[in-house]
Amino acid sequence: MADTVFSPRGSSQVIAVTQSDQLVALPALVGAIPAIRLVSLSSSIVVLWINLGNSGVTGSVTTSMKCAQGSIGEPLIIPVTGSQTHLSIFCEGQPGDVILTPGEILAELPGATGATGPTGPSGGPTGPTGATGPSGATGATGPAGGPTGATGPTGATGVGATGATGATGPAGATGPTGVGVTGATGATGQTGATGAAGLGPGYPFNFDSATAMADPGTGDFRLNNATLSSVTAMAISDLSAATGNPDVSAAILAWDDSTNAVRGTLIIRKFSAPQNIAVYNITGASVDNTGWTQLALTYVTHAGSFANTDGCSIEFSRAGNLGANGATGPTGATGVGATGATGPTGPTGPTGPTGVGATGATGATGATGPGGGAARGPIIALVLRNDMN
Repeated sequence: MADTVFSPRGSSQVIAVTQSDQLVALPALVGAIPAIRLVSLSSSIVVLWINLGNSGVTGSVTTSMKCAQGSIGEPLIIPVTGSQTHLSIFCEGQPGDVILTPGEILAELPGATGATGPTGPSGGPTGPTGATGPSGATGATGPAGGPTGATGPTGATGVGATGATGATGPAGATGPTGVGVTGATGATGQTGATGAAGLGPGYPFNFDSATAMADPGTGDFRLNNATLSSVTAMAISDLSAATGNPDVSAAILAWDDSTNAVRGTLIIRKFSAPQNIAVYNITGASVDNTGWTQLALTYVTHAGSFANTDGCSIEFSRAGNLGANGATGPTGATGVGATGATGPTGPTGPTGPTGVGATGATGATGATGPGGGAARGPIIALVLRNDMN
């Protein structure tokens, strides 16, 4: 069976799926073959019903695509056309969360082949060989060729022509085929054991339950909090747990390269129990240490838990770079309102200081007035006294 090569092209979102049909608007999709990936986080979902269309699309058991329990735990990758802008989704069984990731289908590659099962036992014994049939009769000898031509006359170099070869006689009839009993078919051998499951799309690492942000050791990773919903950082080895412990540090250090606030999404899944899953966004710059890298995480969701030494798959979906700023919008219209009433007259200010200036020059002396009569003053005084007596 082939695994679809799916390249994420945006941030994941969690859909709370119930038994009632709900309409979900799809994010913007890009690429030659745009698609969405759905991953169920709940083993209680028995069947998913999915239908794609425009904003008026609805779903039912007769019009929707049915996805049964056997494939719900694996990623569902669905191509999307330009006219399909919405998703209708509901479930059978108990409600649960489903992660929706927008992206693009790039190619088809074969999945890993499981180990060959043991060879079954050989079939039954070979039947006896049939008796040899009698030989066919020998065919009659063909007639001799024509007579030899006469010798030509002796010439300088002349040679007489050779007579033609006689025809070959017919072949004798084929003898009858010998008859023998065919041996019975041997019993079918036992079916070989089922091959091991192929690896998921992520890198294989083993969980280290320690929480200190230090080198977790070859092929290991650890989280900075035992409570999955409180995790804010991961320490991950430069060497994966794949055969030979290949160095994958170049890929890990590229996980924070997006210029978006959310650099990408990490999905951690336990190999032996795929329903145990944790989802985080990378929201800060990574720190490149000797032999290991520290990642800045923000919690999204989880289901189940991880134990020390659990084998896990770590899958990364990169977010696109931050887009350019849009053009500045036009200036709004000037507001219209009545002119306010004139305020009351303010109080009179204090008297200013007395001006300072030079004293003016003394005016000229006026002319002397005329002289008065010498005897009149005393005479008037006498008259007054007489009148008073």
